[in-house]
Amino acid sequence: MARSLGLRKNPVKDERERAFKQAALKLFSTKGYHKTTMQEIALEAGFGKGTLYWYWKSKEELYFALVQESHQHFVGLVRRAAGMDGSALEKLAWLGRETAELHYRERDYTKLSWKMRAEELETFSPEYVERMRANNAETKCELQRIIEQGIEEGSLPPVDPYYFACMLLGLVEGMEIQWLEDPEAFDLRRAMEMVISLGATAQPLMGKLLAREKA
Repeated sequence: MARSLGLRKNPVKDERERAFKQAALKLFSTKGYHKTTMQEIALEAGFGKGTLYWYWKSKEELYFALVQESHQHFVGLVRRAAGMDGSALEKLAWLGRETAELHYRERDYTKLSWKMRAEELETFSPEYVERMRANNAETKCELQRIIEQGIEEGSLPPVDPYYFACMLLGLVEGMEIQWLEDPEAFDLRRAMEMVISLGATAQPLMGKLLAREKA
């Protein structure tokens, strides 16, 4: 029987790619897209600019490769939460805690995400802008699944799931900003636990209101 050779990995190539990504993430998350050059990224990584262009054809392509990675980190959590067993509130509580831990582990990715929002989107290619919007839509779609479950269970109010998803994301994003601006004064983990406890406290009240409406 013939053996399957599979794909051969190049450790040197992989190591260079990681070095370039780490350097780009550091510079993009602190200086922003427009103030960062490919030359600076190459120097930060310890390689020549020509080598960098073997991996990405442009600064824009490299930038959005990192943006895509940031999205995959977060949407992976939302998708996992939506597919878990348990109530909607249990899923949201798990998602909240895991999201806070993700931000602590990948702080530079969080900073990159906010730097990206501060950039003028008109300067990017329509292809990448559309890809970013598709990423956001995917996140909201997965979150809507949890919210719809909560509405069916009676633990969440019977409102538009899309708007509710946007509001929850806005709440989390607001906490992210406070944490990024002053992590010593604002503990993201503590804030997330407060939000989760408020949700649990509101559940009995929500049940009473729904029972009153049905009466």
